[in-house]
This record gives sequence, C-alpha cells and structure tokens, in this order.
Amino acid sequence: MTTSFTSHSDKQLFAMMGDELHREASFRELYRRYEQRTWAYCMVCVHSESRAKDLIQELFLRVFRAACKGTVVENVGAYIMRILRNLCIDDIRAHATENVDIDDIELPELQSDYYRFELQQMVESAIQLLPLEYREALVLQTYGELSYEEISDELQLPVSTIRNRIARAKTRLRKILEPYFITGDDR
Repeated sequence: MTTSFTSHSDKQLFAMMGDELHREASFRELYRRYEQRTWAYCMVCVHSESRAKDLIQELFLRVFRAACKGTVVENVGAYIMRILRNLCIDDIRAHATENVDIDDIELPELQSDYYRFELQQMVESAIQLLPLEYREALVLQTYGELSYEEISDELQLPVSTIRNRIARAKTRLRKILEPYFITGDDR
C-alpha cells in the first residue's frame, strides 16, 4: 500500500528524507512542491537553461544530503531558497561580464501588442538591469515567493529595508519598461 505524502508539511517531508523507508517518496513530493518556484527564480537569475538545470540539480542534491544527515530545518522553503540564492550568486560571479548601465541602452518604442511570453521576456531582461540588491529582493519575493519577513531573515536586513528595495525595484522596472508601452496617444 502506497502512502500519499501530499498532506505532509514541508518540515515533515524534510525530516522523513532521513528515514530510508520514506526517503524517495518524501523527496519526490518536496521536489514537486518547489520545482516550478526554484526554476523560475533560477532562470531570472542566470538566464541560461543549462546553467539553471545544473543549479537546480545541485540545490536538490544539497537538500537531500542535509536531510539524510539529520539536519533540522524549521522553514524548508526559506532553506531551499537560501541555498539556491547562494548557488545563483556564485554562478553569476563565475560568469560575470561587464555590467551594463541602464543609461547606455536605447529602448525602442514598439507599436504592437505583446503576447504574454514576450512581455515575460522583457520583464526578465529588465530585472537583469536592476542593481543587485534590488534585483535580489524582488526575485526572492516574486519568484521565490518569500514574504518580507522571510527575505529580511534571509538577507539579514531590516524588513523596512527589504520593503524599500522591493518598492524601488518595481519603480525602476516601470521606468525601464515604460518606453515599450508608449502609444501614439502618449506622445
């Protein structure tokens, strides 16, 4: 008889990975819960499918090893995102190129409507233009689905600083993307 693990909390699943009998099923369920979120976060950070796949694999390998060693984790989601954030930062540093200043980029005015995919691509590209501290806070909130308090704990900064960084990131994103949405009536 197979036991369903969907009703267990993340914390319970993490602890159950330490038990050889439930290891595989609990890992599968935890992976299922975090696969989309971690993939989205990773893609926004590194903009490379192959690098993102490698980072996600390394992330879940580390989570698995920690659970098997008996590591106690209170907030599994924050733990997973902390590991992924560190992996992404290391990857970005390893693949660092010259930073581009937003003032150096001329954004064309586009007259046509956008499909959802194109808009998503523009937003992800615009996120890459944000200063690291703004981008990091916004990506943790949007793609990591962390609260202000969880981001505050993760980055070891006051909640007010996190709120400020996210607000500034959104303001800058609007400014970066504004030229794409100028219509003939707006000129």
